[in-house]
Amino acid sequence: MDEPERTKEDDRPLNIACDQVNLQAIRRAIDSGKCNINNRTRDNLTPVVRVLSAKVYTATVQEAVELLVANGARPNTGRKGGKTPLILCCERPVDEIVYAIAQVLILPPFGGLTADKTDGQGRTALWYVCQRVQLGPRGKLTYRLVKDLLCGCRACPDKPETDPPILAIIRGRNWRLAMHFLRRGAKVDVPAWGGREAGYLLMDCGWESIREYMHEPENGYSDSYVDYWASQPK
Repeated sequence: MDEPERTKEDDRPLNIACDQVNLQAIRRAIDSGKCNINNRTRDNLTPVVRVLSAKVYTATVQEAVELLVANGARPNTGRKGGKTPLILCCERPVDEIVYAIAQVLILPPFGGLTADKTDGQGRTALWYVCQRVQLGPRGKLTYRLVKDLLCGCRACPDKPETDPPILAIIRGRNWRLAMHFLRRGAKVDVPAWGGREAGYLLMDCGWESIREYMHEPENGYSDSYVDYWASQPK
């Protein structure tokens, strides 16, 4: 006997449960076998997107995302405006929960598919998390997440070209992350504040290791930045 065809009504219990981040209801909806765990509404709201769009900031969000992904949810589709689940995650202040959710989304099999997707403004998950570079315990998690995206997922370091994430790294004065960007070939001939190029702002930070790296010809950076460094009073 053929199984009855699924309808949008079959997906309602799962969608409502995800909007509410109700873990027990999500589990019941999945166990019922009636819903499509990858259903999409007109605005591209998938169950994973619904969970991450909710104004909930507890470990339940992490558990819900893990539960959905473990049962076959594909967290690669962005909502209307292009924001993928990874971008929605990285918009949040980085704490242990957000970091754990990001790991679910960037580790295989999803990482290579989500890291470079952009929203309607051309911004990636890497751009969003770089805006939160800071000091303190949570700063360490931010650093780790930036490194995971940049080095582990090989996220493009230059999106969007008009406001690349390295500018936020310079503002946050984090030389270690700046070095990771340079090693990934980040462009520094982009205009920043005051009409100056990012490369000159890097020189103004006074990081000797950055100067040495940019001075090496094989790394492909213009000598003009190091010449500028040398011309400044010490």
